[in-house]
Amino acid sequence: MPDTPRTPRPAPSGGPLDLLRQRRSRPVAILLLLVVLALLLALLPTPAGTPWLASALAGICALTAWGVAAPLAHRELESGWHSPLWLPVAGGSWALLHGVVSLATHVLGNEGPTAAPAAAGAFTAATVAAALAGATPWAASTFRGGLTRMLLTRRRVLPPVATRIVEEAGTRRRVVVPRAELEVGDEVHVRAGQVLPADLRLAEGGSVVTLRRITGRRDAHPVLPGDLVVAGAAPKRALQGTVVRTGADLALARVLLPTEQVIARARGPLTPRGAGPGPGTLPIQAGTESAARWAVPLLGVLAVVAGLTWGLTAGPEKGAAVATAVLLAGSPAALLLTVPSAVQASAVRGALRGLRLKGTRPLRSAREIDLALVDPSSAIATGHPRLVEVLPVDGLSPDAALLSALSVAQGTDGPLSRALGAAARKRRMTPRPITDREILPGGGLRARIKGTEVTLGPARHFEDVPPALRPDPEDDALITYVAWGGAPKALLRFRDRLRPGVAEEVQRLLRADVVPHLVCAEPAGAARTLAERVGVHESEVSAGLEDGQRGKVVHDMLDEGHRVALLARDTPDPGAEHADLVVASTWSDPANRELAQVETVHPEMSTIADTVAITRHTGAVIGQNVLLVAAYHVIVLVFVLLGWIPAAVAGLMSLLPLAGVLLGSHRLTTDESAHL
Repeated sequence: MPDTPRTPRPAPSGGPLDLLRQRRSRPVAILLLLVVLALLLALLPTPAGTPWLASALAGICALTAWGVAAPLAHRELESGWHSPLWLPVAGGSWALLHGVVSLATHVLGNEGPTAAPAAAGAFTAATVAAALAGATPWAASTFRGGLTRMLLTRRRVLPPVATRIVEEAGTRRRVVVPRAELEVGDEVHVRAGQVLPADLRLAEGGSVVTLRRITGRRDAHPVLPGDLVVAGAAPKRALQGTVVRTGADLALARVLLPTEQVIARARGPLTPRGAGPGPGTLPIQAGTESAARWAVPLLGVLAVVAGLTWGLTAGPEKGAAVATAVLLAGSPAALLLTVPSAVQASAVRGALRGLRLKGTRPLRSAREIDLALVDPSSAIATGHPRLVEVLPVDGLSPDAALLSALSVAQGTDGPLSRALGAAARKRRMTPRPITDREILPGGGLRARIKGTEVTLGPARHFEDVPPALRPDPEDDALITYVAWGGAPKALLRFRDRLRPGVAEEVQRLLRADVVPHLVCAEPAGAARTLAERVGVHESEVSAGLEDGQRGKVVHDMLDEGHRVALLARDTPDPGAEHADLVVASTWSDPANRELAQVETVHPEMSTIADTVAITRHTGAVIGQNVLLVAAYHVIVLVFVLLGWIPAAVAGLMSLLPLAGVLLGSHRLTTDESAHL
């Protein structure tokens, strides 16, 4: 079928954070130029006879700087007296007043030639204070804008166009259309190596896909007809599928869009909240915000005391300079950003790995995880079992038993149903009509075929299984029975393959001191064999479980003192109500997603490993940020109080911890140490 190209729609322009960054970048550049000019005026020698000229020009720089900085700091200053931007405002105002008085006294001739340099230094300090008031909120907003652009870049991995298959006048042909025009139910063709434009239900062309573009990992996953393949995956061979989700409903969008919204909605990061931790904050954040809240008035008092002390002992000029330096050097703005910047960066780090970290909940619960409960049918096996044997009772043909099982399972979506369908297609079987079908708890189906009740399910659904149909206790196959009238008539044996790389996922968990524990409905023999093949100790297996028993297993592990992570199934999972950390896929049951602290585009054991790594690394970065800011204030304030650091230099130095915090937090999105 030829491809008919169509003109794609133009790509959308940058978001509001990009526009905010553009509007704020130019004023900050002007502020920095004014600071450089003020420093030059204060340091360069002035022409003889006009020492007041440099001071007057420095004063113009200071007034201009405050005019430029005022719009940038306006929102933060409106928040109340506890905003740390009040410190450079107070210091700059005091420096301006000091400069005006010094310049006026020099012009009037009351203080001689020393007043003009003092005025120039005071005006320079006022210019630096204005730059500090404007650059601090700009730096925080730019940091958030950079994180958002990372997410927007990840969203752009999806192709702008897609190849839709249309049928006109009995002829099927391929039409290239903009991705935004895809709708649920459209049939799409994807070439080998091309990125999927939407979440597809695979119809033709079994392949191997890689999720490297959305998870950052190189592992490959086999897919067969009937499987769900998420947008952003790239197949090794061409495939066709039906669109099941598009737009904001994409699995990738359910991870990226909420993360973008959290960062975009972040309120002024320089405004401390009230006392006490909130539902969306970490305990350490309550401490840093409380410290920053009280630092503003305490630094004001300290500046007054230091200014008076130096003024009485070394003169009013020195006292004014020291008081201004204390106000500029002691700004707690960096302290307020230690936790929020790291939390936002960790959310982006998770999104770049295909994870949605829901606020600070996973950061509070995942760091101490030491046990991971996983269902091998979805997390270890490929999910594509094959029917390898049909063992009927004497007098019944295997094809008759298979046809009964196929008829009961027709129209359902599950690994065994797909395996039955594949086996039936090889034998060219057509399922029979059924009535009164019901789904049994614990993975079973029951229906009527021409008035005969036929049951398909594991052994627990039957009171007695004939000895001839009882498997060996060490049999590692998946066993299902077909029963007529409640009496098992045939055994169906299925086998599945391991997912590529699953043994390495187990080792990643073990290296992180997280022990994987298998919880499954399969018999003990099959579960133990599977555990041995992937490197899980046989003592870490709970087999033969019904749905209601999964919650009991979680309870037992919690009673033993473990911190438990659960990789939830796509169907309702009773264990999700009790686990410390719940990880669910973005298309999982709504109840699972409501309970989950982490959602992922591809549920596997490495998801738990990634979550634990990100949360532990985030905790380490937060600790480093807090230590950096604390060390800065202890060291710098001592030198400022000793009078060794000029006011302008103190203001510039206060940007150092701010830059250190933002750069340290940014490491969460780039540092490979987040990989276990």
